[in-house]
Amino acid sequence: SKYEDLPIKAGEHFGERAIVTGKPPVCNIVAQTDGRLFTIDKDTFSQVLGNLDDLVLRSLDKRKLGGIKLLNDTKLDSTTLSSLANLLQDLEYSAGDHIFEEGSEVKAAVYLVRSGSVKIESTSGTK
Repeated sequence: SKYEDLPIKAGEHFGERAIVTGKPPVCNIVAQTDGRLFTIDKDTFSQVLGNLDDLVLRSLDKRKLGGIKLLNDTKLDSTTLSSLANLLQDLEYSAGDHIFEEGSEVKAAVYLVRSGSVKIESTSGTK
């Protein structure tokens, strides 16, 4: 994924991805002003708050939803984005699975790839 510049203000957070995935950062965080932040490492987070993977995933979902141009253009407030993030349904797939097939009847939906990758193919040449 390519990250666009995303200002983070007082009261907002970052770094939750690492709590869930354990992977190194995929972007730079650079101070734009003098400030102060606090940090909770993964072990402390889990010890005090328990397993909050789902909560952290929903927080990531909310941020991703806010980055979708169509949704961003509607100027949805934070509460509405949270509500939408809570309604997301995870669908698991394996390599080679067809999520849906060209020309088939499917319920209209937007798909966000949480992990793995998919390829969009068209036999008709339609984009």
